[in-house]
Amino acid sequence: MEQLKTLTSLRFFCAAGVVMYHIKQPGDAFAFAIDSFNFAHLVSFFFVLSGFVLALRYQTFDSAEQYRRFYWTRFLRIWPAHAFSLFLLLMLVPEVFDAKGANFPLFVTNLALIQSWSLVPKVYFSYNSASWSNSTEFFFYLLFPLTIVGLRKKTLLTCLLVTMALVVPLIVSSLLSWPHFSLLKFSSHGLLYVFPLTRFIEFFAGILLGKFWLKTAKSRPLQLEAFTFSHLTLATMLELACLTLVLTTSYFSNPLQHSLLSYVPAPLAFWFSNCGLPVLGWLLVIFCFAQQKGLVSMLLQLPIFIYLGEISFTIYMLHGVLITWHEVYAPHLEGALFTVAFWIVLILLSHLVSYYFERPLRSLLLTSKHTPENQSTVALKYSGQWFPLIWRLTIICIALQVVLPHHLYVSHASASATDSAIDSSLPRVVLGKSQRYLELCSSKVTRLANGLKIHLVWQSHERGPVDFFETVVVNDKDGEILRSQTHSMDVWKTVIDPASTWVEDFTIPVSDPSSSRLVRISLVARKKPVAILCPVAQGTRLQDYALLGVELCPL
Repeated sequence: MEQLKTLTSLRFFCAAGVVMYHIKQPGDAFAFAIDSFNFAHLVSFFFVLSGFVLALRYQTFDSAEQYRRFYWTRFLRIWPAHAFSLFLLLMLVPEVFDAKGANFPLFVTNLALIQSWSLVPKVYFSYNSASWSNSTEFFFYLLFPLTIVGLRKKTLLTCLLVTMALVVPLIVSSLLSWPHFSLLKFSSHGLLYVFPLTRFIEFFAGILLGKFWLKTAKSRPLQLEAFTFSHLTLATMLELACLTLVLTTSYFSNPLQHSLLSYVPAPLAFWFSNCGLPVLGWLLVIFCFAQQKGLVSMLLQLPIFIYLGEISFTIYMLHGVLITWHEVYAPHLEGALFTVAFWIVLILLSHLVSYYFERPLRSLLLTSKHTPENQSTVALKYSGQWFPLIWRLTIICIALQVVLPHHLYVSHASASATDSAIDSSLPRVVLGKSQRYLELCSSKVTRLANGLKIHLVWQSHERGPVDFFETVVVNDKDGEILRSQTHSMDVWKTVIDPASTWVEDFTIPVSDPSSSRLVRISLVARKKPVAILCPVAQGTRLQDYALLGVELCPL
């Protein structure tokens, strides 16, 4: 297979977009500009590109050796970086055990890369939350050989099954009364945005593009010497047009989702805006840039961009670890200088992990598993022995997902049942008159050795998007600010149905927790970012497990 350097470089720019979205600082103009685009579209790029590249590299599966080699190679492609980032997170931020509700079954679920097979956000966003997409990708790898063989033998049936894998979850999500997002319950977000079967159609679209590419390999559409203007100019115009299409769909996807709510069920509007809409744009981008003929492609083929693209997967895996460390130990670091320093540390660490851990380990294990070319192999056809083996492996993985975090669900169910009883005698606070659909049902504060652990239970009263910055301020007995921390609400950028509830658990570092006497919370609309805190009401003195003094600021 020819090396498509431009697509390697594009991987870095999409990974960098995800990183910039996660490290943006609420309230500044840069964050406001970022929030104008739907960065969920970048995940679609990786899914489509993965299917495209694998379709070019693995065109048939006719022997046991081919299956074995594929699964072993794919496993070594994603698991070492995933395992390294997971253990690095536990070493750098041991508090993650408390903050994320960790336990051994959940840890094993993450280590086995099957957390996205759950529909509970507390599971698929646990530990290094960015790894949910790798868990979904792992599922794609399991089905890829079957898909390739199925397209060769039963094309229409394979396409129908993939379509049904999307249609059925859409119907289920529309019929069931699951909340759009709830940390402790099954959610339509988990079913439509995270669950691998639902997102398999994006990977499948990449496979179809790869097969189309192979059929047109000898007659590229961009070979247009007959045109009066230069080939280079045309190729550059097409590249810019594809990028413009991607940016445009990303910018208008959220308004489009809200507009579609009047015509189609909410799950379909959500899926189309975040998963379905970007696929066509990314297919065009991948096909156009794979030609490697325009000025933009020439720029992407610079060695620096190719190098960054080669370590982009490690960048993606490690950025969540560094962000978690920053939120727990150094939330006061902010501004442009922090962003530059963050990128320097991230790229340097990614280089070290990629070149001195991942690649040597992959090379060692691939060499040890290498089978000589003259060694005989037994051909296992689609209808033969290998087909049931794949499904047995899939069933085992699903069983692990169900069994391992079982007591996690049980404990969460118990916690959810008692949430409504916490501080029920104290008054509840509802958002201002202009947007009366959020309510703080209960709250709890626990002093830790190095800070305060905040537990908030929210509920919606009307259908609408949750689009707020949440600012928490800790004061001492004299009213002096000990710590101020701003972050996005857990369900940001999602449309919440009436009566939906969700829980927020986060830790605020405080040098002397015993001196804390008052915690204040403000909600500020993203559409109108402000540089100062909204006024907050005077609350009760802070005691362990006491209600916070809260005022929610309206739009």
